[in-house]
Amino acid sequence: MNPEHEYYGRWQSAEATYVQELYDLEDRVIGYYFVLKSGGQPVGYYVTSARTDLPPILEYGADPSKPEFEAAAEGERIYYFGGRGAITGQDGAQATAEIRERVEAQNEAAAEAKKVPAANLRQSEEEPAAPPENAEDVIASLTLAPHPDAAAEWERVANPPRGAVAAALPDTYKLDVPFIYQRTAGIDGPGSACGPTTLAMILQYLGKQGLDVEDARYYNNSVVGLVNGNRNIMSTGAFGTTAGNMVFGLQNTLRPRPGWTFAQIDAASSGAIEKYKSRIASGRPPALMWDKLVLFPWTDAELKWHWQAGSAYTYSGGNFMFGVKDPDRDSTTRYYNWTSNQSGFLFVSYAK
Repeated sequence: MNPEHEYYGRWQSAEATYVQELYDLEDRVIGYYFVLKSGGQPVGYYVTSARTDLPPILEYGADPSKPEFEAAAEGERIYYFGGRGAITGQDGAQATAEIRERVEAQNEAAAEAKKVPAANLRQSEEEPAAPPENAEDVIASLTLAPHPDAAAEWERVANPPRGAVAAALPDTYKLDVPFIYQRTAGIDGPGSACGPTTLAMILQYLGKQGLDVEDARYYNNSVVGLVNGNRNIMSTGAFGTTAGNMVFGLQNTLRPRPGWTFAQIDAASSGAIEKYKSRIASGRPPALMWDKLVLFPWTDAELKWHWQAGSAYTYSGGNFMFGVKDPDRDSTTRYYNWTSNQSGFLFVSYAK
């Protein structure tokens, strides 16, 4: 790990304790979950791959554990889908059936929502109302993407070149994006406030860098007021904030507005990694949107998307890992393998 990495100091003496296996929906072992301990105290977690068509490192963070995994009942397996979440079950058939039921419930909730007109709904021209989900397509999309260079990365792990320790240190960059909890008292619709809160974190960061943006200073220095103001600007509803409305929110809170450009970038598109890196390295944290998080039990029943603030990146063993601040968790940075997760998220980039 690069000495400049935010976890370098606290993890230098840490020991990895194996906890359990992780599975895909075909009941194949896909990864292993470890808790890191230093001085007997948990200081982080790691998810490593169990297959050579996937990169060695899938995810890690400084949380003392991963709550989604710890919630599994005795005898249940954990079915892991990268940054999009996990689900538990006795076997893959039960887990798959549960996903189908949740997709059906999501579609029914969406149909009911369409029957109730919302006076403040602003639907982006670029992002029409989402059609019902097809359960089989959702299930297929949860498969972690194989890495074309995975075999070579495993070889480097198994047989590192002699004398190459220093040269192998990864490139690392991190922004001190401030954390705001979306369920802070006073925030409207906290269950679907991840979009407004992510925008608030981005604006607070940019404001501290000296940019004239509509941060908490425009709301009597209240971050709660800022989040609620963002919610109104983006017309965030029960299903969350669309990517098009996040662009609208950024366009209307970055000051002066002329001269800024905005783009929605799919993580699987050509050059997406370099674009993400450029936003972090230039001090412009992107807004990152995961889709279909309604499938997983710790999200609110109607939430269709989940937003996080991009805040860091690093290379580890040849893997590109991107770091995010999650408004529904805590202030620590969580890192995910880009290639394994690229089918599950997009990010909104902005520049001047």
